[in-house]
Amino acid sequence: MVGVPAAADPRALRRPGSTRRPPRPLTARRVVFRTLKFVVLTLLVIFAGPVAIRTGRKKFSELTKVNVWLLLAGLLLELAALVSYSVLTRAALPKRSLPLTTLV
Repeated sequence: MVGVPAAADPRALRRPGSTRRPPRPLTARRVVFRTLKFVVLTLLVIFAGPVAIRTGRKKFSELTKVNVWLLLAGLLLELAALVSYSVLTRAALPKRSLPLTTLV
Protein backbone atom coordinates (compact mmCIF):
# COMPACT_ATOMS: atom_id res chain seq x y z
CA MET A 1 0.00 0.00 0.00
CA VAL A 2 1.44 3.30 -1.03
CA GLY A 3 1.66 6.03 1.59
CA VAL A 4 0.49 3.80 4.46
CA PRO A 5 2.86 3.10 7.35
CA ALA A 6 3.92 -0.53 7.72
CA ALA A 7 2.13 -0.89 11.08
CA ALA A 8 -1.20 0.11 9.52
CA ASP A 9 -0.76 -2.34 6.65
CA PRO A 10 -2.80 -5.48 7.52
CA ARG A 11 -0.32 -7.64 5.59
CA ALA A 12 2.46 -6.48 7.91
CA LEU A 13 0.56 -7.82 10.94
CA ARG A 14 0.50 -11.39 9.61
CA ARG A 15 3.13 -13.96 10.38
CA PRO A 16 5.59 -14.59 7.57
CA GLY A 17 4.36 -17.46 5.44
CA SER A 18 0.80 -17.28 6.79
CA THR A 19 -1.95 -17.58 4.19
CA ARG A 20 -4.81 -16.79 6.57
CA ARG A 21 -6.76 -13.65 5.88
CA PRO A 22 -7.43 -11.22 8.70
CA PRO A 23 -10.97 -11.49 10.13
CA ARG A 24 -13.63 -9.50 8.34
CA PRO A 25 -15.15 -6.62 10.26
CA LEU A 26 -18.72 -7.06 11.45
CA THR A 27 -21.15 -5.29 9.20
CA ALA A 28 -24.84 -4.67 9.79
CA ARG A 29 -25.72 -7.25 7.14
CA ARG A 30 -23.62 -9.97 8.82
CA VAL A 31 -25.11 -9.15 12.22
CA VAL A 32 -28.66 -9.40 10.83
CA PHE A 33 -27.96 -12.76 9.13
CA ARG A 34 -26.33 -14.18 12.26
CA THR A 35 -29.30 -13.05 14.34
CA LEU A 36 -31.76 -14.62 11.89
CA LYS A 37 -29.81 -17.90 11.94
CA PHE A 38 -29.86 -17.88 15.74
CA VAL A 39 -33.62 -17.23 15.87
CA VAL A 40 -34.39 -19.97 13.33
CA LEU A 41 -32.18 -22.47 15.17
CA THR A 42 -33.79 -21.57 18.49
CA LEU A 43 -37.29 -22.02 17.05
CA LEU A 44 -36.31 -25.39 15.60
CA VAL A 45 -35.01 -26.57 18.95
CA ILE A 46 -38.07 -25.32 20.80
CA PHE A 47 -40.72 -26.67 18.43
CA ALA A 48 -39.08 -29.69 16.77
CA GLY A 49 -37.08 -30.92 19.75
CA PRO A 50 -39.95 -32.28 21.88
CA VAL A 51 -41.51 -33.99 18.85
CA ALA A 52 -38.21 -35.72 18.08
CA ILE A 53 -37.88 -36.84 21.70
CA ARG A 54 -41.40 -38.31 21.76
CA THR A 55 -40.94 -40.24 18.51
CA GLY A 56 -37.45 -41.26 19.62
CA ARG A 57 -38.85 -42.90 22.76
CA LYS A 58 -41.29 -44.92 20.66
CA LYS A 59 -38.50 -46.04 18.32
CA PHE A 60 -36.14 -46.93 21.17
CA SER A 61 -38.04 -50.13 21.84
CA GLU A 62 -37.37 -51.20 18.25
CA LEU A 63 -33.61 -50.84 18.81
CA THR A 64 -33.72 -53.68 21.31
CA LYS A 65 -34.73 -56.00 18.45
CA VAL A 66 -31.59 -55.29 16.40
CA ASN A 67 -29.35 -58.24 15.55
CA VAL A 68 -26.08 -57.54 17.39
CA TRP A 69 -23.99 -59.52 14.88
CA LEU A 70 -25.26 -57.45 11.96
CA LEU A 71 -24.57 -54.28 13.93
CA LEU A 72 -21.01 -55.45 14.65
CA ALA A 73 -20.50 -56.41 10.99
CA GLY A 74 -21.66 -52.95 9.90
CA LEU A 75 -19.28 -51.29 12.35
CA LEU A 76 -16.34 -53.37 11.10
CA LEU A 77 -17.19 -52.56 7.48
CA GLU A 78 -17.31 -48.84 8.31
CA LEU A 79 -13.89 -49.05 9.99
CA ALA A 80 -12.49 -50.90 6.97
CA ALA A 81 -13.87 -48.18 4.69
CA LEU A 82 -12.24 -45.49 6.85
CA VAL A 83 -8.85 -47.21 6.66
CA SER A 84 -9.24 -47.76 2.90
CA TYR A 85 -10.01 -44.10 2.24
CA SER A 86 -7.08 -43.10 4.46
CA VAL A 87 -4.72 -45.28 2.42
CA LEU A 88 -6.17 -43.85 -0.79
CA THR A 89 -5.64 -40.30 0.47
CA ARG A 90 -2.10 -41.12 1.52
CA ALA A 91 -1.38 -42.50 -1.95
CA ALA A 92 -2.43 -39.18 -3.47
CA LEU A 93 -0.17 -37.15 -1.15
CA PRO A 94 3.59 -36.71 -1.61
CA LYS A 95 5.84 -39.38 -0.10
CA ARG A 96 6.38 -39.11 3.67
CA SER A 97 4.04 -36.15 4.03
CA LEU A 98 1.71 -37.67 6.64
CA PRO A 99 1.82 -40.97 8.51
CA LEU A 100 -1.15 -43.28 8.12
CA THR A 101 -2.02 -42.99 11.82
CA THR A 102 -2.62 -39.25 11.36
CA LEU A 103 -5.07 -39.87 8.52
CA VAL A 104 -6.97 -42.58 10.34
